[in-house]
Amino acid sequence: MQPEKLYFIIDTQLPPVLSAFFIRKGFDAVHTSKVRENGQYMTDAEIIEVATMRNQIIVTKDKDFVDYFFAKGYPPKVL
Repeated sequence: MQPEKLYFIIDTQLPPVLSAFFIRKGFDAVHTSKVRENGQYMTDAEIIEVATMRNQIIVTKDKDFVDYFFAKGYPPKVL
């Protein structure tokens, strides 16, 4: 039995190279700048929508995502 694959979306304020690091470690990861054209300008709400739709864990240093997670009590997950 294989473990569940983890999928990550890297928030805008973190460097895009972080997604490459996650990929090298065997995870599926994408930086917001690669999600769509002008992805580096995605709002928190847009990132939450994409992460929820794709079952991704948001990697961020933005406290707003953590507050959202604890207030709503449901996905997306936040790291």
